Amino acid sequence: MDWLANWGPMLLVFAVWVFFMVMMRNRSPQNEVIVEMRRHNDALEKHLASIDDRLRRLEDRSAS
Repeated sequence: MDWLANWGPMLLVFAVWVFFMVMMRNRSPQNEVIVEMRRHNDALEKHLASIDDRLRRLEDRSAS
């Protein structure tokens, strides 16, 4: 039990440090930028798909 009295506070500090590092990784500005870029990419892909669909319909109409 003597080792716990010696290493206990250091292990507690290490555990708290790991906890905050994990929390900061989830809230990092880079992570927020990546999430926002994915949201924008999804919206642009939907918009592009609708434009492609309109173009196909116009081409079908002009071919008829």
